[in-house]
Amino acid sequence: MFRRLFPLVLFASMLLAGCKDDNDAAVVEPTPSEPEVPVAEPALTRFVFEASKNARQLIDDVECTISGNEITGFVTYMTDLSGLVPTFEGEFYDIKVGSALQQSGATPHDFTREVVYRVANSKGKWRDYKVKVYSFTGLPVVTIETDGRAEIASKEDYVRGTMTISKTADYDEGFEGPIRIRGRGNATFLSYPKKPYKVKLDSKAEILGMHADKDWVLLANYTDKTLLRVAIAFKVSEMLEMPWTPKMHFVELFLNGRYQGSYQLGEHVKVAGHRLDVDDDGYMIERDNYYHLEPVYFTTEVTGQHFTFKHPDTDDLTPERLAFIHEYMNGFERALYSEDFRDPVKGYRRYIDPETFAKWYLINELLCNKDTNPYFFLKNTQSGTRMGMSPVWDFEWSLGIGWHYTAPARHDELVQRAMYFDRLIQDPYFADLLRKHWNTLKGRLPELYDYINETAQRISLSQKENFKKWNIINTPVAVEVITLGTWENEVQYAKDFLTRRTEWFDEAIRTW
Repeated sequence: MFRRLFPLVLFASMLLAGCKDDNDAAVVEPTPSEPEVPVAEPALTRFVFEASKNARQLIDDVECTISGNEITGFVTYMTDLSGLVPTFEGEFYDIKVGSALQQSGATPHDFTREVVYRVANSKGKWRDYKVKVYSFTGLPVVTIETDGRAEIASKEDYVRGTMTISKTADYDEGFEGPIRIRGRGNATFLSYPKKPYKVKLDSKAEILGMHADKDWVLLANYTDKTLLRVAIAFKVSEMLEMPWTPKMHFVELFLNGRYQGSYQLGEHVKVAGHRLDVDDDGYMIERDNYYHLEPVYFTTEVTGQHFTFKHPDTDDLTPERLAFIHEYMNGFERALYSEDFRDPVKGYRRYIDPETFAKWYLINELLCNKDTNPYFFLKNTQSGTRMGMSPVWDFEWSLGIGWHYTAPARHDELVQRAMYFDRLIQDPYFADLLRKHWNTLKGRLPELYDYINETAQRISLSQKENFKKWNIINTPVAVEVITLGTWENEVQYAKDFLTRRTEWFDEAIRTW
């Protein structure tokens, strides 16, 4: 039976196979798919604050700059940034801030701080844009109103008032509170129209991220047309890890409704745990050319240096404490100018910390600072403590601003051999310390130039407003002997002087 069925089954299968036609074959072939349309990469091509969408805040449209993933905009002074509405264009499916969808020309945001926009296409690819909006020049705006708009005419007498510091995209916290304010400095306050100030808060407060304190300064930098020399010096101080480097921030100052220019707001020179850390029984003294204006001072016996007090306050200075520090400095000078001055036990090293002296000298000599403010500190009066030098201060007459009116400043001269250093360098031990710290600093000079360039960029708008207020770019000021025509030329001159100075200094220090 099986043998009969097999041929029949095989015949039927062949017959069925032969009955398929061409149409049956076409049905089983796959249909070609449509080519996939590419989706554009998510991107913003325009970001603008239109005056018509921000009627209460803006008079004119504010076009923002898009650079990579950064969007930057500058609005006029006193613009309320807390509810600006942006209009944006580009390639995107949706835009969110956090989880909230954004509508162009309709969704407001608080731009007193950085806002991040996530731009996505229909395939879910996304790109973040960080938006920063700055008021005026981009720097924090410090507004001071004195009571009754009283004039600040004295370095001794405070005037009461109120200070407000704006928040910016770079500084999340502002400030507002009662203050007292007076002039500060000597020639800088008495001789120039742009004045520096000392500010005292009623209560300790953090300002621009700096440690809470009552005492602050506003530096005018009037004779420094780069506006950068103090900042450069403090950067070098940080690189050399001085015991304390004052913190400073560039700001715009408005006083009683009038713009005063670009300033540095920062830490006043004082003894405190977060500034120069000295114990209650310690000292901070200043070699002071204006010593005769202070209520208490002393003069050393060997060199005739005059010193005034930063700590303790002169009201708390007992005759015994005055006698102690006076004799300490006399003892140091006698040891320094003795025959045994190089001896580590009998000589000057039993009185001072050579490391801080070497660093202080190196900073001021390298930057060719011709008008120094030397501060000395003794942490406490216990046996074994030694006098140090810190902080560095006052660099308006450095980096090519010279003393002489007849010729430009030279880069190949030593300017800080007075006040102990000419003698100290005669000790090979001290000269070796200088070379050690110089070799460390020399390796970080590219970082210093980067800092100068970055800081110059940060204040580039500020300097324009400053020199509109103080039209001195083409006018010699104080000890200046040349004018360079533009702020950019002034900055380049300072950098070029630093380059020449470091090249010469690197050769000169090898011979000490």
